[in-house]
Amino acid sequence: MPDYAVYRTKDRVLAHCADDPVREAKQRSILATLGPLRGEINGLIDGWRTGRSDADKAKAHGFERRVADALVLALEDDEASAKALLENVKLDIHEERVSRARFQYLLVASMALAFGLVVIFVMTSDWYRASVHAFEHKTDPLWLAAGAGAVGAFFSIATGIRNRTVLPDLRVVDNSADAVLRIVIGLIAATILIFLLQSGVVATPTFGNRTIDIEAAAPAVYSWAMVVVVAFTAGFLERLVPDLLANTAVATLRPATPTSAPVVPATKIVPAAPAGETAPEAPDEDADNCFDRHQADDETPDEDLPPARGGVATV
Repeated sequence: MPDYAVYRTKDRVLAHCADDPVREAKQRSILATLGPLRGEINGLIDGWRTGRSDADKAKAHGFERRVADALVLALEDDEASAKALLENVKLDIHEERVSRARFQYLLVASMALAFGLVVIFVMTSDWYRASVHAFEHKTDPLWLAAGAGAVGAFFSIATGIRNRTVLPDLRVVDNSADAVLRIVIGLIAATILIFLLQSGVVATPTFGNRTIDIEAAAPAVYSWAMVVVVAFTAGFLERLVPDLLANTAVATLRPATPTSAPVVPATKIVPAAPAGETAPEAPDEDADNCFDRHQADDETPDEDLPPARGGVATV
């Protein structure tokens, strides 16, 4: 008779312990310590078992075979090796999930970018201005900055996707929301930066011998290339505009005149006495005369004091 059996069902990998009571108790004790790891693995690959993709089902079966190998080691009384194998299986599944989540993250970000560019193109088109609403031409730098900022944000995502914290693909909503917000933040940051430069709140930076000249009142004069560079940088650097706004707010709230320091009264210095002479005493106003005012007749005689109570008795 075999001591154990390991088999797979449609839901999980199971183990049948030995018929001998002593052997069965020992095997069950080892399997109990591996229960949490097995539960986490089952939860991670559960969607692959019941999905429609044959590739996902095959991948789930591959991980289940490794789980079965770990159970065999556990039933052979090698608990340490079984636990190490299950840890590796869990890590591999997690990396697979995160890899898929990165692809979904890029896909959602690209869709958000495409949607934003289409909206900007439609709202600045001649058809929209003739049929719906005609935006003034002095807003052209803002629309251009919005598109360039969104592109800069997507470029930042694409170049840093491996170092970016992405949740496993089980958290689709969280990853999708983060990707869309990153594009929106880049779009808004670029537009706000152009506003700051146009309003003069932020000093106009200079690159070499070129000065960023973005003038809303003269749309035919503004440099579209300079607008694209500034907006792309604002979208690429996620913290550029927030830090710029924070520094601007601190500079605005800083008091214009420094507060005056409290005046410390001058200390009266008594000159030193020449050699062989006694130094003059300090003036009366600097001395504490409380004890001098105490009169001797205010004291109570000892015979009028009440008798004392307590104390230490000597045997």
